[in-house]
Amino acid sequence: MYDLGIIAYSDAFNDAKSRLLTLTRQVRDSDRDGCLVSVLVEGPAGSGKTAVVADLAIQAGFGYVKMVSPDSLIQYGEQQKVAKLSQVFDDAYKTKLAMILVDDVERLLEFANIGSSVRFSNMVLQALMVLLKRRPPSECRLMVVVTTSIHDQMQLLGLDGMFYSIVGLSMLNTPDQISCVLQAAASTMPAKTVDKISKSIKQIPVKHLLNALETACQECHKDVAAISVGAFLSAVCMTPGNSLHEPDEPDEPGETGSLVSQQDQQDQQDQQDQQDHDN
Repeated sequence: MYDLGIIAYSDAFNDAKSRLLTLTRQVRDSDRDGCLVSVLVEGPAGSGKTAVVADLAIQAGFGYVKMVSPDSLIQYGEQQKVAKLSQVFDDAYKTKLAMILVDDVERLLEFANIGSSVRFSNMVLQALMVLLKRRPPSECRLMVVVTTSIHDQMQLLGLDGMFYSIVGLSMLNTPDQISCVLQAAASTMPAKTVDKISKSIKQIPVKHLLNALETACQECHKDVAAISVGAFLSAVCMTPGNSLHEPDEPDEPGETGSLVSQQDQQDQQDQQDQQDHDN
């Protein structure tokens, strides 16, 4: 249905990718002994951080690339996690060009903000801070990329101060951005449908938009062209955090009270008009 590659949906997104590629070239072309460049990629959940850093790793073409994710360490306790992290860095030091990706660092730290209580693994945090600042051996040039969905909380832990650079990704928050993603991911969707959907959504992470597209497509028997605006917006509303624009005018008594229902009515009217025209 759509290419799972990177969709460049805005100038800001292109700027973020460009900054990351520039830092990659900085590491590759550095003549400094023991070059270390660490980057924090921050943005809301679903904003494409993991996809962007994975694509970066492919484009970089470094001799050693290792992804460290919470899922891969879920069975380990604190001491074992520290040992695994240290091993990853030690392995990287043995290569001339190395990249380490630490995805979803808050989960790796077992970070939890429950009411007024903040919990996290201080042992893993301190180990990660040491590793982020440790200079590699002279024969190694190392780039470390860490992702987080809660930059403000990581600031409270002092983790953001460990990085050479911070690159931010954002939600889709304009009709042009949403339209760009839909046109790339669902090229057979009618332009009128794309336009209505794009203008109905206030903000949404790119991953959530693509998930909504998948859901709506399944409901329409995998026929992208048959997806209605109402069906798509219903799929959008299934995920918390996505927001739609409110109707322009207040509801009159007896009228439907939701934008999704109004779009369903409009879709039905459009279909009826088309049938009348065909007859």
